[in-house]
Amino acid sequence: MAAVCGSSDGRGAMSPGRRVYISSALAAPGGPSDGVHGFVQDAATGALVPSGAHALTEGASFVGRDRSGRHLYTCRARPDAGAAAFAVHSDGSLESLGEVRSGGSGACHVSVDDASRFLFTAHYSSGHLSVHRLTATGAIGEHCDLVLPEGSGPNAERQEHAHAHFCWPVPDSALVVLVDLGTDTLWSYRVDAGTGRLGLVAANKAPAGSGPRHLRPVGQDRLLVTGELDSTLMQFDFDRSAGTARFAGAVPASERAGAGDNAPSELAVSENGRFCYVANRGPDTVAVFSLADASPRRVAEIDCGGAVPRHLAVIGDFLYVANQDSGNVAVFALGDDGIPRPTGGQVALERPYCVRALPVAP
Repeated sequence: MAAVCGSSDGRGAMSPGRRVYISSALAAPGGPSDGVHGFVQDAATGALVPSGAHALTEGASFVGRDRSGRHLYTCRARPDAGAAAFAVHSDGSLESLGEVRSGGSGACHVSVDDASRFLFTAHYSSGHLSVHRLTATGAIGEHCDLVLPEGSGPNAERQEHAHAHFCWPVPDSALVVLVDLGTDTLWSYRVDAGTGRLGLVAANKAPAGSGPRHLRPVGQDRLLVTGELDSTLMQFDFDRSAGTARFAGAVPASERAGAGDNAPSELAVSENGRFCYVANRGPDTVAVFSLADASPRRVAEIDCGGAVPRHLAVIGDFLYVANQDSGNVAVFALGDDGIPRPTGGQVALERPYCVRALPVAP
């Protein structure tokens, strides 16, 4: 089960911040740590204090939420992939709203459009993108569509076919962008509001063999994407009206590892939009990039506080790094220079996969 280390402040008092949920997907499913665990952030120190909330669900890899933060969604990273829905109550507890088969294999990412109409699930193993309608209660409803991008890449072991890794519903539009490691492509689809069916809009190519994994928008017309296979942070110029993304350059994701010795995973952008953080699973680091210039500029690379950083998240003035193999979520304070500094606090949790915060309470 989850445990927290590190105090709230010098007097032992806590300054309650946002609610945070961390998923754990065990290699051998069914253990007591499997599922989604709830915490309350100490806004002063960044410590994550267990709230007691725990939704036991097998293979919970990524955690998504709706815009309001009243519902959480997870996907099952198993051959019989599925997606599960939870209602978030005012005390932070989670109520199961059911689970469905998602249509593909090895689900690795879930997301919800701004209007909370559809749930999108990306499947790494099979390469599929699926669409489910969401009900008025937040439960997962009918299965609307299942698409499989065509193509492959030059890496015979990792790119023999599509490997969907991330799906981004574009805010204030009917578009969803699928980041596909297997075909080196950002696929743009238009979602029919009535049927939930997907129509291909554009196949936006990344460099051959780059293996695009995860995406973060910066402003209205800039996308940052990690290249898992070539160890890069890529940039694309994005046209929201057309759904097109043009590759605009890349920088190494790490100075401590070569392209064949690293596999960048998640990236996050600071809440002021000035910095980007990239988790590097080869050297076990977090690289920091300034976004002040036309291209990302590295300003630091720090130890991640554990082994195999699978995910990271910026929550207020703090960075949280989920270190999968060392079983801990490390806490870092962010200064004005954007460089993370360890607070000494951490959460001990077997195989943490994803850190997700609820919106700021009104």
